[in-house]
Formats: sequence, structure tokens, C-alpha cells
Amino acid sequence: MIDVEKATLPELFQYAKKSISDVRKDEIFLIRDLFRGIEWNRIDKGKRIKLGTLMNAFELGEGSDLIKNEGKNHQNQTKYRKLK
Repeated sequence: MIDVEKATLPELFQYAKKSISDVRKDEIFLIRDLFRGIEWNRIDKGKRIKLGTLMNAFELGEGSDLIKNEGKNHQNQTKYRKLK
């Protein structure tokens, strides 16, 4: 577990990347899905936006063989598909 209210942005991002292992192959997920229960709502909005930017960069770079951008949902949140 992580204390999302006290965690730094790099700590939150590492937690999110680690949580991708809990997602099944070909499953679609949002970044918020990588956090437990209401943790996502406890993260400062600015950090949530920056997490989205970091995840997009991860998907385009070192995580390109792990996740794929699947566009946006009706709330303008990026959807990702786990590739393996």
C-alpha cells in the first residue's frame, strides 16, 4: 500500500507501473484503475494530471511493448490496453 496523500509524483508513478502487473492481457484500463478503492480521489488533481502525462510518455517509450493507448473515454480519460 502507498499513502497517496503523502507520496511524491515519482512514487505514485512507480506504484502505478507496478500495478499494471495486476491487469490481465488484453484488458482495457484507466490510470485510476491502478489504484485501490478511493485512493485515486485522494491524489491531488495536479498530480493526477501529471500521472497521465507520465503514463503517456511511458506508453510511447519503455512501456511500448507492455501497454497501448486505446483512445479516450467519454470523460476524456486515456484508456490503455495491456499487451502482455
